[in-house]
Amino acid sequence: MISLSDTAFAADGASTFESFYRPAFSISWVIAGLSAVVIGILVFVGLPVVGPGMVAVIGTIGTSIGGLFGLAGVAATNFGLAILGGGALVTGGFGMAGGTAVLAAALTFGTQVIFDYSAGTLLSKYESSKFSEASLTMMSLPLPVNTDGPKSVEAAGKALKGTLAADSWHCVKQFPESIDEFKQCIASKQKAQRELVRGAIAVMGTYKSTPETSLEGAERENAMSALLHFLANDYIGAKNAAQRAYALGIKSSDTPTLPAFIWAASMLYDDKPNFKDSFSRFQYAIAAEPKNPLTPVLFSAYLDRLSYRLNDRAATVAEIDRINAFSQALGDDERKLAIQQTLLAHYLMQIKVSQQRVISLTNTQNKGIRENPLTLEIVKVSFMEYEQMLNAGSSLIQRQNALLEVLASSSTWWKVLKAGKNPLGSSNQVYLDDAWSISLQNFGKALADYRNDKPGLAQRIALFEKELDDARKVQPPLDAPKQESWSLINWIKGIFK
Repeated sequence: MISLSDTAFAADGASTFESFYRPAFSISWVIAGLSAVVIGILVFVGLPVVGPGMVAVIGTIGTSIGGLFGLAGVAATNFGLAILGGGALVTGGFGMAGGTAVLAAALTFGTQVIFDYSAGTLLSKYESSKFSEASLTMMSLPLPVNTDGPKSVEAAGKALKGTLAADSWHCVKQFPESIDEFKQCIASKQKAQRELVRGAIAVMGTYKSTPETSLEGAERENAMSALLHFLANDYIGAKNAAQRAYALGIKSSDTPTLPAFIWAASMLYDDKPNFKDSFSRFQYAIAAEPKNPLTPVLFSAYLDRLSYRLNDRAATVAEIDRINAFSQALGDDERKLAIQQTLLAHYLMQIKVSQQRVISLTNTQNKGIRENPLTLEIVKVSFMEYEQMLNAGSSLIQRQNALLEVLASSSTWWKVLKAGKNPLGSSNQVYLDDAWSISLQNFGKALADYRNDKPGLAQRIALFEKELDDARKVQPPLDAPKQESWSLINWIKGIFK
């Protein structure tokens, strides 16, 4: 027998983002969806090891993005910074783990070594467990708002009561001005939420599918399972459940956007990811649900994880370029503005990483790394990517300015925000125009500094290559000891003739 709740999602699809993030009986899920992300976000980006001047600069950029979603003050800054990239951007022990810290280093141009690629990290082996651990600080999805459906989904939803979605506003109100105290407050809520998610997974495991379960019901069950495993950092379980939900969704002529995204992101944890297939799933998740207000969050979550694979050299800049090109085809709205700013931040952080890779490896005194042929190859590729990303970043700034002009002349949230009003009905006024201009100016200045440093990096590489060539010329041939040993044997033989 099929319950009414089991068929409630047949019209809109049992595994769309809308079906999970639109509260039951709500007229508009857009505002509710945005609120769910802001207060249910699994990551808070603090400002560790960042000087006071950069706190202001990065805070302005974060606030400009948060303001797009009708937020003001600390809530706007925190949400905006999380969108920009809160993940452990650089793999290994490079001394700077937070995405915000890397962004601070990228915006504050300098040539000192802060990511030491010489410290045994050149040939470090990829470990999915380390990636999963790092993902705890990356952008993720919010908890589901609507958990109607089969009994297993409803039971899991009940197990998620009292979550971060209900508690995070308490942190904002309790510590409106203190970032450190707010971060500690959120961290305690995050830990409790992860326990709830694991409990919800266990609850779902007590239910068994029956022949009476509808196709849509099975799709929703697997989509819920995929979401919970994704939130619990179990990316193997998430991918398996997402694949099942996606297949069921296609079979029932639905648009399984949620499992498509989870599948796409989980594929990045494979030892050797198929980036083309992963992007195809990601592209489907975005394009098949064009009015999804969570789209900037999906871009941010995917880019955070892709950046990790860029830094372990499994991925190339071509992967982020592909996402950039796809973003240009999206509709001209506020979501696109936030997405482009996210891309710009990731490009700038990757430019910094490439710069550090070149400087660190060309300066290394570690003989094993210095003489490894792979080192020179990595240095040259890093420089090529450095130039490629500079061009992409400059182009993004131009597109941002053009998009601002489009939005300013249309009846959108942007126009409301420019008038100093909050679209979500808050009494807080949001003055976004100046903040956004300052944000683009900061990004533009940083890109100009890195472009000016390009000849210096090229000179470093040329000198490094010349030193390697000179060292090879003075070294004895590799077969010299063998020749000497053979001559000695012949000399001894001659004595006894």
